[in-house]
Amino acid sequence: MEGILSKLDVYTKQWASNLTEDDIAKLLQAVYKLPGLLETLKFTPHPIINLNVDESTADTLSEKIEKSQKAADIGKAGEVKFADICQRLPANYHVQDTSKQGKKGDFIITYSDAGVTKRCMIDIKNYSSTVPKKEIDKFYEDLTFGSYDAGLIISYRSKFVGIADHVFVEETCLPCGKIPVMYLVTSDEELILQSIQLLIAKSVVHQSKDINIDRIESLIESINGALSNSSDVRRLLSELQVSIAKSIQKCQENLVTHEAHVKKSLREMGSCVSKVLINRILPHVPKINARDDNAEPSIAGSPHENLTPVVEEKSETRNSAYRPPLPRKASVKNIHPSQVQEVEEVEIIVDTSADQEAAMQKICKSDRAVFAELLSLAWDDIDYPLSGKVLCELTSTNLLLRINALKTKTSVTMDFLNEIEIPEADLTPLTHKITKDDSFICVLDDNLIEFIKKYMHFA
Repeated sequence: MEGILSKLDVYTKQWASNLTEDDIAKLLQAVYKLPGLLETLKFTPHPIINLNVDESTADTLSEKIEKSQKAADIGKAGEVKFADICQRLPANYHVQDTSKQGKKGDFIITYSDAGVTKRCMIDIKNYSSTVPKKEIDKFYEDLTFGSYDAGLIISYRSKFVGIADHVFVEETCLPCGKIPVMYLVTSDEELILQSIQLLIAKSVVHQSKDINIDRIESLIESINGALSNSSDVRRLLSELQVSIAKSIQKCQENLVTHEAHVKKSLREMGSCVSKVLINRILPHVPKINARDDNAEPSIAGSPHENLTPVVEEKSETRNSAYRPPLPRKASVKNIHPSQVQEVEEVEIIVDTSADQEAAMQKICKSDRAVFAELLSLAWDDIDYPLSGKVLCELTSTNLLLRINALKTKTSVTMDFLNEIEIPEADLTPLTHKITKDDSFICVLDDNLIEFIKKYMHFA
């Protein structure tokens, strides 16, 4: 009997020691008959007791068991992590894993130094939300059940209900006496190690007179302040990063719009300058009679003095890539070839086929045919940026388009370079939204192509 009693906890042992032999015999007989009694009740109709479980109830029980298993796995991972951290404690700290034993928390750390032994019970929590009060109550129940000199409850990811600080220490009166209890919210390994040693030191403060309690409390307050401030700084840093990213995107969009205006203005200015220069130069070209190749030219008194030069202008050829205006070819009738140097038109041809092919490969396959049709329209300028998210920029008299390739679709940012009136009926078929900068974000489809054809050079 003594061997059996030695295996029981304090309260059960006290109850069992008062049992008589008849009591023990009745208990054993009841335990023996219990399985048969349960089987009988299962098949016996009863207005209150029903051991039959329907499918919906079984599913609910299955879900609860699965959730419980996941929670157990998360808790186990936290215990394994703590065991690894404790390997860095000094040699006089002995760590015992008690997670499989009832009423003993998850770990017990025993400290020994110069004949002094202190025991600290530790409980590990790995909740994603606030640790509930029932877990704190269970921690205190385990502390009360045993005999400990300190208690430490650690939460890796969330705070404890009713406790605002990341590190909180209080003195708790238990049957074994008054002991320090620490609540710690952190996953930092170094802070956990320091907290364990600090709690042990606090438990032996009455024996070690050189420990400054005021200094310890000041350090705890400093740690709480630093943890709170670091959280605020992280939040502000995240908001600042988002704000900077939005500002950069807006600046890039404005820059592209301004560059398009500059290109258009340069083309118009170049065209005007070319016409003005030719009209100013031609009146000063000398007029001479036709002569034989061996005759000297005679200018003064020529019967053709009053002939007006006829200028034949060769239309400027546009290339798909932007090029600045070049001098135009001009010929003057009634002037001997030796007196006039013809200005030949120089044409710069930029090969953009490689850039176009590279852009085409980035477009999703379902939009490539529509994208090819878009490129074939009469654009004043087509540009392929070397960097950034924009694949290409298309410029016409009225429109500036920026093509953005996404995974499943292609978006087009459309800006109007001139003020034109567009009926609401023409905008309705477009899948679009309008930004704060009055840009149209559209989906590349046949409706957008028809709209562009109508308004790209609309006067």
